[in-house]
Amino acid sequence: MKKTISMLTVLFAFLILIAPLSSCASRSTSDDGIESRVDNHENTIAALELQILELQQHQYIYGTESDKRIEELMAELNALKAEAETKAPETVPPADTELGTSTGFTYTLSDGLATITGYNGEDKQIVVPASIDGHRVTAIADGAFENSSIKSAIISDGIETVGWFAFNGCVSLRSVTIPSSVKSIGYSAFGSAGSALTVYCHSDSFALSYAKSYGLSYTVI
Repeated sequence: MKKTISMLTVLFAFLILIAPLSSCASRSTSDDGIESRVDNHENTIAALELQILELQQHQYIYGTESDKRIEELMAELNALKAEAETKAPETVPPADTELGTSTGFTYTLSDGLATITGYNGEDKQIVVPASIDGHRVTAIADGAFENSSIKSAIISDGIETVGWFAFNGCVSLRSVTIPSSVKSIGYSAFGSAGSALTVYCHSDSFALSYAKSYGLSYTVI
């Protein structure tokens, strides 16, 4: 029985030392082969790590040849890990994710179009831009300027939507200029702004109808 076990141990050592991993032996130098290896790199890395661990734990059985084999496997493992890292896909910000600021305005992008989400600048008289960092602005987000201390706002031509509560709670707001390009203004967009607010808008515009329906003071420009 002991003789059988000993023979099996020697056979196992032989296989470990000279039999390469089938996945490693079949590697192709073509681009398709590299992509395939990267796609399955986790399984290959795990197999290599197991081989190395086995050799390290039984060096007294395998002898000095195990040291050389461990070095070879470690080089293979490190190369595969480095290759997997270079093939990893770039991290791309998802749509509708806040990207940053420009002249105090924060914004998000969706399909290349910007939505203004807020303002952290110092100016009290602001102009909501028609473009930001090269992206066309089409909307002001819900609550974008809510409770802000701004005193006047000019919404640039080209913006189409003003969200719900966009200027809600702006008690210092005295004037807002809304272009005819705006076709939608959300509920209570100027709530709590006070009777001192005047909406400057064009005749036959959505903004004029909105101001009338909400009882806001307005001036046609």
